[in-house]
Order: sequence, then C-alpha cells, then structure tokens
Amino acid sequence: MLTRRVPPFGGRGLALGALAVTVVLSLVGSLWPLEPSGEPWLEHSDKLMHAGAFAVMAMCAWCVWPQAWRRSALALAAHGAWIEGLQAALTTTRTASWGDWLADLVGIALALAWCLRRHSLRGKPAEHRG
Repeated sequence: MLTRRVPPFGGRGLALGALAVTVVLSLVGSLWPLEPSGEPWLEHSDKLMHAGAFAVMAMCAWCVWPQAWRRSALALAAHGAWIEGLQAALTTTRTASWGDWLADLVGIALALAWCLRRHSLRGKPAEHRG
C-alpha cells in the first residue's frame, strides 16, 4: 500500500502549486503562436521538451497523490492529447503530432517508474538497492 510521503522540496501544497503552474504553462505554451525559427538547436528538441514537461507534471502529481498514480498518469495523458487536439483546432502556427503525444507519455512513464522505484526501495538495506 502506498502511503503519502512529504515531498523533499517543501510539502504537498508546494507540489500541488507546481503541478498547477506546469499544467497551465504547458497549455498556454502549446497554444502560443510559434514563429518560424529555422533549424532547431537540437534534433527533436521539441520531443525532449514535451517529455521533460510531462515528467515534471507526473512527479508533482506523485508528490500530491502517490496512491492515485495510475489516475494521475491517465489524466496527464489525456491532458497531452487535449493539447494536441487544441493545437489542431485552434492554431494556425502549430500542428498536432502523434510524436509529441508519445513524448508526453514517455515523460510520464519515466517519471512514475522512477517514483515507484524509489518508493519500493524505501526502507530496504543499502545492499538491496540497485
């Protein structure tokens, strides 16, 4: 059974605030008009930003609701799909992309795998930790 643990960076309220801010920033940032800028600074850098943003959101959600991590993952996956749908419907400078949504899912999965691994190692002797 997962029990709630105080996040190392200041408590449940801070994690909830960080989650709210990152959700809003991901929505606003994804709908903001995009200026053509030529070549990206790194190939597929937008995918790295998607994965990173959704990893941060997943970790914040874990800190607030560790016992509901599956529901949090589904909600974040739906948020990513919703963003892609809004980009297709509301913007002319952005396009929806299955690749972006897949990057969102990868970020969620990696963050929650890390959180679950840390949780499973808590309280075990050091020689049993990987």
